[in-house]
Amino acid sequence: MKRTNSESYCQKQAQKIRPLTYLTLLITLLFCMPAAAGLGFTGDVPADFTKTGTFTITDPGMVDVGVPTAAPAGTISGNDMEELRLFYDPATDTLYVGINTYVIAGDVDGDGDPGATSAWLAGIAGQDNPNFGGTESFALMLDIDEDGTYDAIAGVSGLTDTSGFSVNQHANLFLTPPAGQFAAPLPANTGSLFASPSAGAPDIEFTILNISELPVSSGNDPDPNSFSVNSFMGSFEDAGIGEDFLPGFPTSIKLTSISDFVWEDLNGNGLQDEGEPGIEGVTVNLYDCADNFVATATTDATGYYGFTVGPGEYYVEFIAPAGYEFTAQDEGADDALDNDADPTTGKTVCTTLEPGENDLTWDAGLYQQVSIGDFVWDDLDEDGIQDAGEPGIAGVTVNLYECEGTTPVATTTTDPDGMYLFTGLVPGEYYVEFVLPAGYAFSPQDQGADDALDSDADPTTGETACTLLESGETDLTLDAGVYLLRANIGDFVWNDLDTDGIQDENEPGIPGVTVNLYE
Repeated sequence: MKRTNSESYCQKQAQKIRPLTYLTLLITLLFCMPAAAGLGFTGDVPADFTKTGTFTITDPGMVDVGVPTAAPAGTISGNDMEELRLFYDPATDTLYVGINTYVIAGDVDGDGDPGATSAWLAGIAGQDNPNFGGTESFALMLDIDEDGTYDAIAGVSGLTDTSGFSVNQHANLFLTPPAGQFAAPLPANTGSLFASPSAGAPDIEFTILNISELPVSSGNDPDPNSFSVNSFMGSFEDAGIGEDFLPGFPTSIKLTSISDFVWEDLNGNGLQDEGEPGIEGVTVNLYDCADNFVATATTDATGYYGFTVGPGEYYVEFIAPAGYEFTAQDEGADDALDNDADPTTGKTVCTTLEPGENDLTWDAGLYQQVSIGDFVWDDLDEDGIQDAGEPGIAGVTVNLYECEGTTPVATTTTDPDGMYLFTGLVPGEYYVEFVLPAGYAFSPQDQGADDALDSDADPTTGETACTLLESGETDLTLDAGVYLLRANIGDFVWNDLDTDGIQDENEPGIPGVTVNLYE
């Protein structure tokens, strides 16, 4: 399986519910690269926790906290949780937590005014604090090693107000409510609480820092890519008003992943062939199919990249490094081995990631342009080897073919020095055809031991053998030697004994006759 190394505490997530009284969210984060930046808090959880990868645990849709019979009909405690939302940012190793309440978190009597105690609440010796603390509490408990014992707790204990928000070691006391569970503080893990809930910002939002460095009570975390959480909110001193766990029903939430490989397509065939290397440092961006940016990553030393996200529709954009171009798209029958990037945009098509799916087929092949060329020369001694002083021949037509093609890919002519060059080519197999100038013949082929100095043209066809040009290669060894054809003229001067103008038998030749040749 192709994958990058895990950089932080993220990947596969699942949610579990403890029967009836506990909501346990099991988040398993498998293999992760930098994802989208963290969230901004406004006190409105549904508006703030909207990024891809957000986990939402929803109440079944009913008000289910205890409300005393003394309460007016229809009273809803503000401590009743409607949903819990979590978002993990692997780039900063931060867990963002949002608790969405039905009214205002901290408004025990549900009158929309935290701090103003209603008559019915006062009648049962209750009080509505303007802030959490004293009788109101919220907490998120974390079981890092998933051994059934909580390791850390974050929130307000009920013994202080929201200024005392903290992350602490867990006391390993399973109390309901969890006020006594806050043990030694963990300042390196304590993030921030957005604000004390109000009518304008009614929900609870906070961060936990350095999740991967939270202590483990057992001393050993068998799976550092997973942890469990449980949430509580309540006003535990007011006759059970507002104590709430999200209801217990089995739920599993799993992240998805999309990833694979950026490689150098040495032979330019659009397929990952054995021995073709990955390319390090390529920027890869992830977008949802509405063109919203989701995350960015760079390929590792072996060319692999990866994203961990929530289910949905996505596409990947690869940014070609300077000097590289994308190879042909969707070649061959194996989608795990082809290039999925559009050669023009570097983008893949949209794909749907189902919950728990790990799609490891989104690859990009890149190449550097190749060149081929060299020299056509006048082989004065007709030996098929470029000797000192043998000149180039200008104006010779040279055609370039792909080895499986019948139409020239390009045509050029030699310059005044006999040189030619084809540039800007896709890697692949090519041969060169030299068009013989009038009055010339090709020299013998492949003479001597130096391929840079011999003639590569077949004396009959003028074609070279096929050669593979790999990504970034410049091959300047394909030469052609030609020589000027020499004509012969001459014959016989004889003594025409019978003066009939015909060479008769026994009529002798005449030596010493001077013969001149003129154009």
